[in-house]
Amino acid sequence: MKRLFVFTENYAQGGGNRYLVDLVNSISFKFSEILVFANKCGILDADLSRLKCEISLGSLFFITSSLILNKFKHLNPKILNFYKCLFILFDPIILALNIISFLLTLIKLKPNKVLVCNGGYPASRGCLAMVISSKILGIPVVMSIVSSPLQRRSFAFYYEKLIDLLIWNCVSKVIVNANFIAAQLVKLRGLPEAKISVVYNGLENINDQSISKRNQKELLIGCVARIDREKGVFYLLNAFHELEAKYPFLKLVIIGSGNALNELSAKVKSMGLADKVLLPGHYSGDVSLLLSDFDIYVFPSLWEGFPYSILEAMRSGCAIASTNVGGIPEAITDGVDGVLVEPASTEDLVLGLTKLIDDPELRYKVSNNARKKFEENFTLNQMAFAVRKIL
Repeated sequence: MKRLFVFTENYAQGGGNRYLVDLVNSISFKFSEILVFANKCGILDADLSRLKCEISLGSLFFITSSLILNKFKHLNPKILNFYKCLFILFDPIILALNIISFLLTLIKLKPNKVLVCNGGYPASRGCLAMVISSKILGIPVVMSIVSSPLQRRSFAFYYEKLIDLLIWNCVSKVIVNANFIAAQLVKLRGLPEAKISVVYNGLENINDQSISKRNQKELLIGCVARIDREKGVFYLLNAFHELEAKYPFLKLVIIGSGNALNELSAKVKSMGLADKVLLPGHYSGDVSLLLSDFDIYVFPSLWEGFPYSILEAMRSGCAIASTNVGGIPEAITDGVDGVLVEPASTEDLVLGLTKLIDDPELRYKVSNNARKKFEENFTLNQMAFAVRKIL
């Protein structure tokens, strides 16, 4: 019996677990049994619904700063920072305890290969402990990383450098979903280039997507994102406020939920834009149905890895205006597949959107090119083919 053991530490629905599911679906035929373990509620129902194979789902108890801080995220930021500093002092002990616990689990289950799915790096200490445990037992272990790494902290530089060296020695391969992330891991965390494989996110190809040119009697600008400050939604609202004065036919819809939704809603009202800006909240249906109504799709995020949302917009043939962050320029070439703007700049966002608003032919061109680029580079079949060469 060939057994794959998959592990992650996760606290919210997002691209990390979506990537995990796609990795598992890509190689499920190679294994007779697949075991997926995480912290309690780490694998959500939405993730499980996308699995195309039978798995055995389990939860592991372990201690990490993320686990504790997630329970107390409502506390004052100063108190949270104090606890973060406290955890640094005890990190070696906690890491050792988790390794011992994971060793016992791996010895009992006897997997042939371990896949550890991290978000950023070194984000999950649980993931790092699982990598080390697998290496100790001589089990081949692969780690995926789908977000930009953090720079080593100056007050813990040498300890973090030691951890990095240990992890890179343990893994047989590190899978990332953008060249940008690979470069940052090499630059900031010393990951050897020979251990990196880049596998872009993939989406199912929908063949009935149509690209149409619409008149300027009304243009709908849309954004689907988590409503947090880091996603740049306040810059988008400020830009729309400026544009709406010049182009009264514009409407804006920002779909999603997050910790800044109430603040954003209040700002919409204070600007007098309640009849122009819609904030319908979380959407759990088929996102392609939403995107088909957008004339322009905006992604104003301040910081990214390689977001699925950009690929969804490309697949739907949207005219895209996005910030030039993370791996997004690997999907969107400015002026060819969309318009790229600098992050955290209302002025630049206004200029980029103005180009698309004023020029229907440009909207059609970038829409068409984005759709073609998706078909050529970012389908789920292409992702699966790349994964199978690694795992």
